[in-house]
Amino acid sequence: MRQEGIEATERRNPRSVHVDRMTSLEIIHFINEEDHKVSRAVSKETSRIARIANQVSSSLQADGRVFYVGAGTSGRLGVLDATEVPPTFGVSATRFQGIVAGGRGALRRSVEGAEDDEKSAERELERIGFCKKMF
Repeated sequence: MRQEGIEATERRNPRSVHVDRMTSLEIIHFINEEDHKVSRAVSKETSRIARIANQVSSSLQADGRVFYVGAGTSGRLGVLDATEVPPTFGVSATRFQGIVAGGRGALRRSVEGAEDDEKSAERELERIGFCKKMF
């Protein structure tokens, strides 16, 4: 299976090529093994993650905002999380905002190629008043 020129995040996992031939138990084990890779990757970056968390906290203490920006599922989850922060923590909805590539329509339907439209992303960030003043 040739996948040259395709971003790593868009490539098929070579270990899943024959997932259709696996038993349910094999699929569950496979998913579990892949999920373990996430915690190992996170454990290598804990210092960076803590530094970013501290920067976000400082920004919020200075009346800053948090923007979740993503495409596809990660963008949708960012919007969902940003939506839950105000009622859960009693903060203004303007403090936490979610932006998904492809706009609001991409929350319900895939907008293929939206993640590669840099101009659209720039326009949306300008529209919401995103600025370089951070941390």
